[in-house]
Amino acid sequence: MLSRREKKIMQIIYDCCTSKKGSCLMSPLDILSSLSKKDKYLEREVLDIIKSIALDDYIEALPTEKKGELMYLFTLKTKGFAFKRELMMQKRALYYKLIFSGAGAIVTGIIAIIIRIIIK
Repeated sequence: MLSRREKKIMQIIYDCCTSKKGSCLMSPLDILSSLSKKDKYLEREVLDIIKSIALDDYIEALPTEKKGELMYLFTLKTKGFAFKRELMMQKRALYYKLIFSGAGAIVTGIIAIIIRIIIK
């Protein structure tokens, strides 16, 4: 399971790769420029996150150089192609937890009211 920061970077890589049939060439600076302004990332942090995503078997990241600039050839692996589905399943699980906890609170409240009526 990816952290919030890893999900943001994986989303950028996923969008690039799916638009180009599973692989794309990007630099860490391209990823930094794609992130929102309120997210403060250093280039070193982006490189560490890319390595961790690759270790989690979402992508294959091959470092290359193009005109003296560090570039990565990203190729989505099986877990990488299932990234969108994984996000959707996490949201669905969160919604179920919220619904069940809300329903449990309502049932508990009703039981407490019934017990108060019986005791009086």
